[in-house]
Amino acid sequence: MENYKAFFNSIDDFLFVLDMEGNIITVNDTVINRLQYTMEELVGKSVLMVHQAERRDEAMKIVGEMIAGKAKSCPVPIITKSEMQIPVETRITHGTWDGKPALFGVAKDISQIKLSEERLSQAVDRLKLATRAGGVGIWEYDVINNKLVWDEQMYRLYGVTSDKFSGAYDAWQSGLHPEDKERGDKEIQMAIKGEKEFDTEFRVLWPDGTVRYIRAIAIVERDETGKVIRMVGTNWDITNTRTSVEELKKLNQHMIGRELKMVELKKEIEELKKTIQEKQ
Repeated sequence: MENYKAFFNSIDDFLFVLDMEGNIITVNDTVINRLQYTMEELVGKSVLMVHQAERRDEAMKIVGEMIAGKAKSCPVPIITKSEMQIPVETRITHGTWDGKPALFGVAKDISQIKLSEERLSQAVDRLKLATRAGGVGIWEYDVINNKLVWDEQMYRLYGVTSDKFSGAYDAWQSGLHPEDKERGDKEIQMAIKGEKEFDTEFRVLWPDGTVRYIRAIAIVERDETGKVIRMVGTNWDITNTRTSVEELKKLNQHMIGRELKMVELKKEIEELKKTIQEKQ
């Protein structure tokens, strides 16, 4: 019994042993130390006392659903004696205590998980803001299920609306310029096979006939066996840059053409001068 009690008190989770009416029979040291109650203050009281008054009805309803097998856990936080809130995930199982039917409640502190979720949410919000401001679209391709997910910016980049996009790989291909489709597909397949990174440029053809240049990069995610499960990437419009480059190329070609013509003209003049001199 002493070994059992030592084990019971060594567990970091909050452990509650309850009678079938939900009254506390005993708790482990974690409950005493972290909730700041004495054992005497808890024993015989409803376990609902460790929840905020305004959420006790909610907690009681969920506990009833867990006992009936209709819910797996209760997300209602518990509170310390000084009313500091602790985010927990509580589960309840049936058992016996001192030979009588009892309920065992295990509440796991999820403060760090909640904090991580909050930080992740903030990071996602910042990323969305940054990508929206920069005109960057984010996409995810589920290779196994052939499912392609776009954010709102992706639809704008391809000149389509979400209701016109099936979410399949073919839907992306259909938006590519006819001359770039084969190359685009080949580069995706090479990235999936691990032959090269997906870092490319291609043209998209909008339904109204507009042609836009797109820069695309992506990473390939694999499972523990090395099998590809998804690709996650970004697209952004580089039409203005490409247009400037093309115009510069045309200007350079024009200048080179003029230079060549000047050279040929100079050569003709020299030959004409030579001919005149010979006739004199």
